[in-house]
Amino acid sequence: MPTPRNLADKANVAVVLVEQYIDQALSAADDAVVLRHSRVALSGPAAAPRADRQQIQHAYFGR
Repeated sequence: MPTPRNLADKANVAVVLVEQYIDQALSAADDAVVLRHSRVALSGPAAAPRADRQQIQHAYFGR
C-alpha cells in the first residue's frame, strides 16, 4: 500500500490526512492545519510546527 506522501507525489493529487500521531503526519505533510473546536487554530507550512513543538501544543490546548 502506498504511503500518503508517495500517493500525492505519483498521482499529483492532494491528500487530506486526519491523524492523531502528529510526528508521522507532519513528516509526510507539505502543509498543516490544526482544528480546535471546529475552528482553524494553526495553518501553514508543516515545517514550522515540526521545528517548534510549542506551536502545536498552543494550537491544540490553547496554552
